[in-house]
Amino acid sequence: MQSYIGVPIWRPTWKQVPRDRKNKIWQCVEMAFEEPLEARKLVLASASQKWREFKSKLTTHYIIPFNTSTVLLLQYRRHSEQRIKTLN
Repeated sequence: MQSYIGVPIWRPTWKQVPRDRKNKIWQCVEMAFEEPLEARKLVLASASQKWREFKSKLTTHYIIPFNTSTVLLLQYRRHSEQRIKTLN
């Protein structure tokens, strides 16, 4: 269950995940396991944590290593454009 919770990664925060998506996660857990309704909050908190960890891992492995060079290139480009403007 931890490997797939079906929440899009483009949502900025767990609070912005639609309630029907969270209900779907709970329904999947209920179908697979015999959990009391009282466990719903704990299950969704766990899903939230796993989702944030997954997003963090993606950012660490695929965005940060490339973001630095992109940012530096953009800063250099802006600086170069400003210098050209002052020379003209």
